[in-house]
Amino acid sequence: MKDLQRLADRYGTPLYVYDGSVLVRQYEKLRAALPQRVEIFFAMKSNPNLAIVALFRRLGAGVDIASVGELRAALRVGVAPQKIVFSGPGKTDAELEAAVAADIFAINVESEGELERVQRIAQRVGRRVRVGLRLNPPFAPGEGAVIIGGAVPQKFGIDLARARAAVALAQRLSHVELIGIHIFNASNVLDAEAWVKNAESIIETAVELARATGFALRYIDVGGGLGVPYREGERELDVSVLGEGLGRAVRELSAETRVLIEPGRYLTAEAGVYVTRVVEIKETRGERFVVVDGGVHHLLRPVLVGQSHPVRVLSCGGEGGVGVAGRCSIAGPLCTALDYLARGVELPVVRVGDLVVVERVGAYGFTESMPYFLSHPTPAEVLIWEGREHVIRRRQRPEELWAWQSVPEGLL
Repeated sequence: MKDLQRLADRYGTPLYVYDGSVLVRQYEKLRAALPQRVEIFFAMKSNPNLAIVALFRRLGAGVDIASVGELRAALRVGVAPQKIVFSGPGKTDAELEAAVAADIFAINVESEGELERVQRIAQRVGRRVRVGLRLNPPFAPGEGAVIIGGAVPQKFGIDLARARAAVALAQRLSHVELIGIHIFNASNVLDAEAWVKNAESIIETAVELARATGFALRYIDVGGGLGVPYREGERELDVSVLGEGLGRAVRELSAETRVLIEPGRYLTAEAGVYVTRVVEIKETRGERFVVVDGGVHHLLRPVLVGQSHPVRVLSCGGEGGVGVAGRCSIAGPLCTALDYLARGVELPVVRVGDLVVVERVGAYGFTESMPYFLSHPTPAEVLIWEGREHVIRRRQRPEELWAWQSVPEGLL
């Protein structure tokens, strides 16, 4: 990505920058590899910025949402309700009501209790609501970092042992129409063959359950989990192998059964960088620290999952003084020992005023941040699209947060 120094000077640091051509490339690469009948539903949780969602809508993707906020964002940028699925544990009644009112394609319910709540809401408005069951099966592929958690007790979905009982409940409910099965049991998988094996198990599970219980299987949602490499030596996911394997897996399905896939990270991660500026260089007890103006309040993922991102240095001429090179830790400005963007990484010569660029942050970057810690300004987000730069989220300064706060009379 060119001109990061100019963008940093113009919009300030810290700063998120996304390359729209990479977003298009990743989508088209995946779309070309997948069987035509497999539909891409972008996992909004990876990057819910309106511009990013609008770009994928324009390319033809549906969206997978996990909150009413994501639902409203998707509708705002023109995503058709029939191209929206709602997944995720802990949906509130208000969120379910909004999904029912919008008449989205399907709600992937996570429990029998949620089924009954959908029934009550649908009954009140006099509408039959399409749902799928999210199942928690005793199988999963390996993850690059444990995020979903695989085949263990967890908050996601209905245990496979209870699946038939859940189907029976759905079939008794007058305002619920059970049409699909959803299994999303891994994240950041780089082994295409392992991902395909897992998808085969998902499809087999869905087909067997539908046959055994007698409901019409109108869609199978195989989830996401398509990974990108973060560490040196990791190999990219081979989507051609993934597409060929998925093609074999869906070959025997009825033409009336839709197949959905929910990539997020794969589509967005490589398109984004987080740009920070070096404010201090120091050494303590034999360890060298490059202190920058951005930290884990804007990019939590490295410390949250214990997985570093690639970093590089852009020399800006510095502000004089002695630079450092070699093994360093990149630390942020926060008053916590957790605030590291990278530990013990090899750097070229870096000086105060230079830029440190953290790569592959287009997924789970700003969206996963905790931007109000220590009242720093939030980073702006800039999208490079068709040769032009667009501010898709302006920087928010602490003074603007005061509009949401109030001081009781007499304290000032």
